[in-house]
Amino acid sequence: KQWYQRRVRAPAGFYMLLNASAGSPGDIGTLISHNIENTGPLCTVSFWYNMKGSGIGKLQVYVTDSAGQVELWSQTGPSGYGWRYAGFFVGEKIHANITFLGTLG
Repeated sequence: KQWYQRRVRAPAGFYMLLNASAGSPGDIGTLISHNIENTGPLCTVSFWYNMKGSGIGKLQVYVTDSAGQVELWSQTGPSGYGWRYAGFFVGEKIHANITFLGTLG
């Protein structure tokens, strides 16, 4: 599956979309950040998400560095109407990537 970038008429600017109605259960879409270098101990990732409608599966967020890949956050199934906030600490990393993995339900 492919993530799509859309422009929003708001100060936030953009959002990414993985369209659950345009695929089959089990289809996976992966969005990987650019390389993040030399983060501090209070480094965080935060985003807003909206998981509603049919075909909603699971959204997972991982950090990958030289030690491997660790799941930082996940949401399974519909989250109700509207946008929800998620934020979490990444911690100190020399080189890392953040991965968003969406699986259609």
